[in-house]
Amino acid sequence: MSKSLAAAVIILLIVGGSIYLQTNHINPFTYLPQPPEPNNFPNQPQLSTTTPRNFNEQTAAQLIHQETNRERTSRSLTALTWSPRLAEAAQEKAEEMAQLGYFSHNSPTGVTLAERLQAHGMNNLGAGENLYLTYYDPTETELATETVQAWINSPGHATNLLYPAFWYEGVGVARQGDETYVVAIYKTAAFLPNP
Repeated sequence: MSKSLAAAVIILLIVGGSIYLQTNHINPFTYLPQPPEPNNFPNQPQLSTTTPRNFNEQTAAQLIHQETNRERTSRSLTALTWSPRLAEAAQEKAEEMAQLGYFSHNSPTGVTLAERLQAHGMNNLGAGENLYLTYYDPTETELATETVQAWINSPGHATNLLYPAFWYEGVGVARQGDETYVVAIYKTAAFLPNP
C-alpha cells in the first residue's frame, strides 16, 4: 500500500463520517461546495408524442456503465467494476422515483443513500450517487450517451463520475411513460466487501 493511500485510509478512518453533496458524493478527503439541486439539463430533446417502443432497462444500465468507463479511461483513470449489489440498490431507487414521480437523492419518505446502502448490506463511507431524468423516448444507446455527457458537463456530477478513489459502480434505469430515470451509485474499494 502506498504511503498516500495508507494516509488517506487513516484519514478516512479518523474522520469516520461522510460528506453529502447534492450529487451525494461522500468524500472523506475533501470538503466540496454543494452543487445546485438536480434539474433538467439544457438542450434536452422535446417530449415524445409517439408510443414508447421496446426498451431494455438492463441494456441501458450496462451501456451507461460502459460510457462511464470510456470517459474515465480517456482521462487515464481506472475503469469502474460493475457491482451487482450497487446495481440492485440503484435499480430500486430508479424504480421508486418512477413509481412515486419524484426526482431527488432522498425519497419522499426520507430514505437517504446511506440508508439505501445499509439496506443492501453496505456502509455509506466512500459512496456517491448521480441522478438523471429525461422526458422523451430515447434508445438505450442515446440514453447512455446523453446521461454520461450531462454528468460530465455538470461539475458536481463529474466529480462523482471521475473520482479516482471510486472503484465500483452500479446503475439502475426505470421508465414511466416518456420519463426515464437513471441512478448511478459509486463506491470505493476499501468499503465494499463482496461487491
